[in-house]
Amino acid sequence: MVAVSFLTFWSIRLIGSNNSIVTGLLGTNYTDDNAKRLTKELGLNRPFFVQYFSWFTKLIRGDLGTTFYSRQSVWSYMKTGIPASVQLVVMAMLIALLLSVPLGIIAAYRQGTRTDRSIGVFSFGLLSLPGFVVGILLIFVFALKLRWFPAGQTVPFFDNPLKSIKSFFLPSLTLALGLTATFQRTLRTDMVTSLQEDFVTLAKSKGLSDRYILLRHALRPSSFTLLTLGGITIGGLIGNAFIVEQLFSIDGLGRKVIQSLFQRDIPVVLSGVMMITFVFIVTTTIVDLMYGVLDPRIRHARKLA
Repeated sequence: MVAVSFLTFWSIRLIGSNNSIVTGLLGTNYTDDNAKRLTKELGLNRPFFVQYFSWFTKLIRGDLGTTFYSRQSVWSYMKTGIPASVQLVVMAMLIALLLSVPLGIIAAYRQGTRTDRSIGVFSFGLLSLPGFVVGILLIFVFALKLRWFPAGQTVPFFDNPLKSIKSFFLPSLTLALGLTATFQRTLRTDMVTSLQEDFVTLAKSKGLSDRYILLRHALRPSSFTLLTLGGITIGGLIGNAFIVEQLFSIDGLGRKVIQSLFQRDIPVVLSGVMMITFVFIVTTTIVDLMYGVLDPRIRHARKLA
């Protein structure tokens, strides 16, 4: 968190000088006197390290500061976009898992067959399409032509859960399709390895059904890489959501950060990056703890340690 906060603060100061920030804020009201007054008011006249430590000490206390443009609390400005971003990311991850896990299991079970090759071609096809292209195609087909889903009319979840899920389906699917290809290929590779292990051969010799062996004996040890990848992807998924939120006009955290970046509203951008970093750290920690749930050998090793 400390490293990311420093590098982000330093990078943003490289992008925009004090003059460009103040000029953008004042607009047509720019004068030398107004520029000096605003520079002092925002603390931009202080040395770099003084500005950084002042901001970081406030961050530790939970004070995200105030926005440069509206002069309101950064937290008040950003908290309205958090529910939409969380719902978008959660739905995208669920859709990706619901699609990739069955495809990965089938591809591993049918290794080397036409089914395996067809699923592989499908996955590589999804990987080759940029997210914004997928989003435009989904809007054109399912929103404009078929009119099955709305485009740019998202509904908060607690206002109407069913309408909310429907309104978030296309942007979530846009994020999920790229993940589906990655998750499917990862799970297939691990499943193929697990199906060649001695415990699977022993299970087959006992006359257990293929479905039971796949789901009970092969899937759990094959899910470690998928679990790790899913945890690491959460942070990247929030980053990719920035583009999707812009494309589907979702008033989420990502859209607010992007708009603030163009406006050089430094406190908002810094807070957005730190929120994403915090989520990344928490999810990777949870993933590490879940290893013991999936594999008793890890729990036993931790007890011995």
